[in-house]
Amino acid sequence: MISVDWRIANVERLRGETFVKKPYLAPSPEWDHDHCSACWKRFSEGEDPGVEHIGYATTESYRYGADYEWVCIECFDDLRQALRWSEVKGEYSKDSTTLTNCYQDLIRAKAYDQLQFAGTYLLAYRDLPELFAQHVSGTKALDFGCGTGRSARFLKRNGFEVVGVDISPEMLERARQHDPEGDYRLVGDGDLSALASDEGTFDLVLSMFTFDNIPAENKVPLFTELRQLLNPTGRLISVVSAPQIYWHEWASFSTKEFAEANRLAKSGEKVKIIVTDHTDQRPVEDIVWTHEAYSEVYEKAGLEIVEMKKPLATGDEPYEWVNETEIAPWVVYVLRPV
Repeated sequence: MISVDWRIANVERLRGETFVKKPYLAPSPEWDHDHCSACWKRFSEGEDPGVEHIGYATTESYRYGADYEWVCIECFDDLRQALRWSEVKGEYSKDSTTLTNCYQDLIRAKAYDQLQFAGTYLLAYRDLPELFAQHVSGTKALDFGCGTGRSARFLKRNGFEVVGVDISPEMLERARQHDPEGDYRLVGDGDLSALASDEGTFDLVLSMFTFDNIPAENKVPLFTELRQLLNPTGRLISVVSAPQIYWHEWASFSTKEFAEANRLAKSGEKVKIIVTDHTDQRPVEDIVWTHEAYSEVYEKAGLEIVEMKKPLATGDEPYEWVNETEIAPWVVYVLRPV
């Protein structure tokens, strides 16, 4: 246990201050790290051993402003009573009652950016080039919910001219870093009006896992808007999580903490899952949706299923599969406008 006394001396100037728990964000490329004001632990966005990624930062009420000083979680817990520190509740607070998908914060964006086409994710992408060749006649594509640009770059490698859209500025910033020449656009949550000038022009709309996070009431309106963006011979390919993904274990996911509750969830209800392929181990909240429910949504949105695939692993892939050879984690829908 670290001696409390010497740390108090280091942060006596912060007595009575207010803090907020948050991820560390480097102020600039030149100023890429900071230290705990109490014990000198290092804060950084990097992955070096011992680096702190989340801590307590001063707020605007501090004389030098927000984020000017940082305190690690251990020191804050040890010293808050002695120094009369208070906390502004936020997403990362211990007693916060809000659990979000976290896709619009820096830590999740950075972690999501680490994902590759490996493990369970390989099965979601493996059959897409063949489906493109069979069903898509042109090269203009929209990546709906592009995130950090993984799927957009995948489309480019398959010969498409791509527009990527997402609601998260943090995700889009990462996408542009990887692909400075790419066309990445910020759209409103549930609002594709920024693409009005492109209506009726896309040969392909690709949605990779995006509808896993979209509430029931928004599914039909968004699928309708996506249909309107297609040209008459265009195709919409939507890859979604099969309900079974939420109550089994996988090479890239874990649900053991939530499997019982997830299994009881009905279409439109929230479920939780942990992605084990990146560093952010916070649970993600998805919305489970059955094939029957999706079929009803597609009909209401003016879309027809042309082909549906449930990809399984063959066992020849270089991964230690858990259930992937017997249970399909994903469902791939190829849709056309009616």
